[in-house]
Amino acid sequence: MKIVDFSEQPPESWPPGSEILHSTKLQIGPEIIETIQEDQSSLIGKFALGAKRTVEGAILFAEVTPINEAMRISAGSFAIAKGLDPIGVATVYGGITAIIEGSAAIVAASWLEDGNSKRAINWFNDKLEKRGISPEAKFSGLTKSAIAFLGGSAIVLAVNKRENPENTKAEDRKYGLKVVGLLAGVCAVQGYLVAKGIDAPNPATIGGALLAVSSVAGLYRWAKHRVTREEQAQGIQLNTKEES
Repeated sequence: MKIVDFSEQPPESWPPGSEILHSTKLQIGPEIIETIQEDQSSLIGKFALGAKRTVEGAILFAEVTPINEAMRISAGSFAIAKGLDPIGVATVYGGITAIIEGSAAIVAASWLEDGNSKRAINWFNDKLEKRGISPEAKFSGLTKSAIAFLGGSAIVLAVNKRENPENTKAEDRKYGLKVVGLLAGVCAVQGYLVAKGIDAPNPATIGGALLAVSSVAGLYRWAKHRVTREEQAQGIQLNTKEES
């Protein structure tokens, strides 16, 4: 088939339909190549963005569900089974917590800042309500830290963002990483005490191990108490069924 370029000829001599090609500059030559390249770049960009969003969504999902606890406990148990000393176990348990919570904090800071911030806030509000935390309540700094033990760094970051919508992504990330440091530090201490009780059992170390285990439930109850007290002080009564 012979391709003829009519663009240099008068329009009245063009065959039917060719004026459409000319008006949209889809001629045989550099223009059509450039158009194809732009389309390919657009598709690749959309695919990359979709893949990025999928990974980020998986990170947040893991952080706000029991997958989080399962991953941390598995890592700590593996460290103990491999015979690591208490400091090694503390490093592993605190480290895996820092990785999980840190990743979630960074993703949450991005989601709360970009063009999908309204959808992200609605998603976080749903998670808050399922944990008995009102999206309308305002909390003190200590209570926001306590909320970390109810839902993790991403949930605390959402609460703080709601109260400080003017914060930049960098400020949100900095706040989230402070929460990560708190959670990782607490988990490192818990891991050390449990490992010490196993490595060198005596009344003191076993007591420390039991304290570490019971502190998980204790911190949860303390956080719930602070949240409920501050909500009630603001006239908010939220009755929801929490997620399992």
